[in-house]
Amino acid sequence: MLAGLLVLFTILLFWQFLGYPLFMTLIYKKGMKYLLDKDYSYQPYMTIIVPAYNEEQVIKRRIENLLCQDYPEDKFEIIVIDSGSTDYTSKIAKGFEKDNSNVRVIEEGARKGKASAINLGKSYARGEIILVTDANTIFDANALREIAPHFKNPKIGAVGGRLS
Repeated sequence: MLAGLLVLFTILLFWQFLGYPLFMTLIYKKGMKYLLDKDYSYQPYMTIIVPAYNEEQVIKRRIENLLCQDYPEDKFEIIVIDSGSTDYTSKIAKGFEKDNSNVRVIEEGARKGKASAINLGKSYARGEIILVTDANTIFDANALREIAPHFKNPKIGAVGGRLS
């Protein structure tokens, strides 16, 4: 029995330090063709959902950041879901809604949680692609332009970003 445990632990150590890294390298190299072969002419309509609760300190900067994306203005919309904020989040966001047809503010009325806000936003979304982002996050100006080409491949169902 001791010999069996020794063999098992040896296999596990081999897997952890050699097998798993090699396996991940193979998966990475297979996926690289999707990263290197981007068709930037593919620009589907995107909906960006920003669930917000008491975000008056950051919502202005967030919406400005999204409006400055290097992506055609007629190819995206921003939906801010205000989940019953008790501060000026909704008022600040509605200031953008008046001046920009890309921005819509939907008031959920009561705080029901992030999942509820996202689902509400999805019911109003017109985009082929739905992007969900927090109010306190800032995107690089090229984020939408870099995300979109991946979805040309029908096998791609989701794309994640990278914090830098």
